Amino acid sequence: MARRPWGVELSFSFGRGYRLPIDLPENLAAFVDEVVHSFVTWDLLIGFAKRPDTSGTPATFSTLLGRPPAELAQALDHLTSKGLVKRQPIAGNEIFYEVNQASPLLPMLKTFAAFNETQENRLKVLSRLLERGVHR
Repeated sequence: MARRPWGVELSFSFGRGYRLPIDLPENLAAFVDEVVHSFVTWDLLIGFAKRPDTSGTPATFSTLLGRPPAELAQALDHLTSKGLVKRQPIAGNEIFYEVNQASPLLPMLKTFAAFNETQENRLKVLSRLLERGVHR
């Protein structure tokens, strides 16, 4: 169980006494706190981990993820600021995004995606985000 300085144990309770601790391995907690600032970012990270060769504009990612291009542009810019994604202007005002294969965070991205393979672990990530006040 996750322990807090004031002695409160945080967990979810499911039905008859099953409790799911809201704890993440330290390296993943740091990655989530530093990189995952929205649910849109979470979606992009999982997509990039599964297909690191994927690239495109916010409109491209909108088609793939079913999210508005404006939300994706904001999340892509955030990931660019973290060094996980590179951006390049293309024709007109469009911006082209791709995974930065030289990013030092790339191994943690793969670890994060592997951690997300189980529902229990996704609930842990979700809990961490909600605890931080992420709501979109």
